[in-house]
Amino acid sequence: MNRAKRVHPMPFSDTASSVSLPPRAMDPKKDLAVYGYGTVAWKDRMEEWRKRQNDKLQMVKHQGDGGHNDGDVDDPDMPKMDEGRQPLSRKLPISSSKISPYRMVILIRMVILGLFFHYRILHPVNDAYALWLISVICEIWFAVSWIFDQFPKWYPIERETYLDRLSLRL
Repeated sequence: MNRAKRVHPMPFSDTASSVSLPPRAMDPKKDLAVYGYGTVAWKDRMEEWRKRQNDKLQMVKHQGDGGHNDGDVDDPDMPKMDEGRQPLSRKLPISSSKISPYRMVILIRMVILGLFFHYRILHPVNDAYALWLISVICEIWFAVSWIFDQFPKWYPIERETYLDRLSLRL
C-alpha cells in the first residue's frame, strides 16, 4: 500500500487501534465549528432564535408596562419575562371518589387473576402436557403485560393545557 496517497493525518500503526487517544481540550472562546461541533447553519439558527426570543421579550415588556418603559423589571404586575419558558400545562388533581373505585376494580381483577393461575398451575392436563405448558406460559405473559398496563392507571394524571403559552412558542 502506498503511504503517500493516504488521507488520514495520523501515521498507521497496528497498536493505534488498541490505544485510545486523549480527548482534545476545548477552548470555550473558540467557535465550536473548529472542533467539528456545530455548523454555520446551526449558529445562524441559534442567532435567529435568540432574536425572536428578544423580540417576544420586548413585546411582553411593552404590553406589561402600559406603553411607558421606566426600566423597572421587578414590577409584579408585569408578565413573567420568560413567557416562552413557562410550562405548557399543569396537573389537575383527581378526586379520590373517582379514582378509588377504579383502584378497587384493579385489585379485584388481580385477586381473580391470582386464583385463576393458582388453579391452572395446580391442575395440569396430563394428556397434553406440552400444550398445557404453552398455554400457561402465554397466559402468564398476557397477565404480566396487563399488570404493567395498570401501573399508569393506578396514578392517572389529568392535565390542563395553556393554549396562550403554546401559541407563544409557535
